[in-house]
Amino acid sequence: NEREEAKKKMDGLYAKQGRGRQYKSKQDRDAYLQSHIDELTVAQEEKQTQLHTQRDALSNTRRSHTSESKIVKHKLADVSKRSASLQSLTKTIDGKLKERSEIQEQRMAEFRKTEHLQDSVRD
Repeated sequence: NEREEAKKKMDGLYAKQGRGRQYKSKQDRDAYLQSHIDELTVAQEEKQTQLHTQRDALSNTRRSHTSESKIVKHKLADVSKRSASLQSLTKTIDGKLKERSEIQEQRMAEFRKTEHLQDSVRD
């Protein structure tokens, strides 16, 4: 345990010594650190801008989705209504066709009766 602490302390001193050799003066070090801070600040601002842009896009997409969902719901209701209307019309047409067939059969039966009567009268 003491050995690990001593190693950490020694690594810290070596790191400090290395940093000391990296810069010629405190002003060089401060200038480097300030430029690094400035770069990070610019990067952070860019990320914030991207985040706001993406949030706006997400918000627009949600609004669009909500609007389109309402449109789809209305169209489904309209389709359902039209389907019911179509079924009603189909039943009406089927009924009218059946009625027409029955009337045509009656007319043919009456025509046959008339022919039969005409034949009877001729004889």
